[in-house]
Amino acid sequence: MSKSSDYLDLPFRIHKARACGLLTAGKIDEAIREAHLAQAALPGDITLAEALVPELEKAGRRPVADELFAKAYAANEQVCKDFPNSATHHNNLAWLSARCNRRLDEALQHAGRSNLTPIIPPTLIPWRKPISNVAIRPPQSSTPTDVSNWHPTTSTSKSSSIGFGKSMAHRISNA
Repeated sequence: MSKSSDYLDLPFRIHKARACGLLTAGKIDEAIREAHLAQAALPGDITLAEALVPELEKAGRRPVADELFAKAYAANEQVCKDFPNSATHHNNLAWLSARCNRRLDEALQHAGRSNLTPIIPPTLIPWRKPISNVAIRPPQSSTPTDVSNWHPTTSTSKSSSIGFGKSMAHRISNA
């Protein structure tokens, strides 16, 4: 028996796959139609924009890329406003911005907000690693800024929290 969310997820996945395939095949207008259908099914899903925005830019379709990004960003931004302690959605905004090379100053703020759980060490938070590895490009530079050692809530390097994380993981597994 399927979940009710499958009724939206399956069409989204089908249209996203078609959009990616058509874009790869150089059928840009058809890919854009499929992308719009996918985004209509799940407007807040960041994977569509993440996959298509850079490719649409390469194909010379920046206005469409901007539109896909803006819709995905707006949907997740609203969730962050409604639920300001949702670390997952702050992470999604930071990741989306970094992958699409847009709104990078805000991406850093959301990356910092994605580590809101002080009880759990950052190394055990599943969304911590993607943000620590994301390369965020400042607008005036084309080279990535390494944020792998940056920890926004404690201003310490990740190496200092790894030991704590390992000891917590050991305690949890032996509980």
